[in-house]
Amino acid sequence: MSENQNSLVNGIAVIIDDKIGIDDDLINDLIIQIKSKNMPFLVYNELPSNAEVSHYHGISFIILDWRLHDIEGITIPDSVLKPSIDFLQEIKKTLCSCFYYYE
Repeated sequence: MSENQNSLVNGIAVIIDDKIGIDDDLINDLIIQIKSKNMPFLVYNELPSNAEVSHYHGISFIILDWRLHDIEGITIPDSVLKPSIDFLQEIKKTLCSCFYYYE
């Protein structure tokens, strides 16, 4: 990570991606980098419940795979994206940074 990235990603992290632990996926490289910085983190293969999110006040940042379902070549309907949008609305209440990416 660069110096700019280090200043942004400091503290406890939450990583949400359905490809965690799958060989050759980019998210695993990111987890290795976070581990190498001795940063504490939580990993989820799916969106955590709102009950869990309500306890995220000590979380520094969240990395969210915007496309939690691998549907190559198909437009993702709003009904599939709605849980991610609802999650982000719940996260806003905790005032932590959230980074989302789309592979």
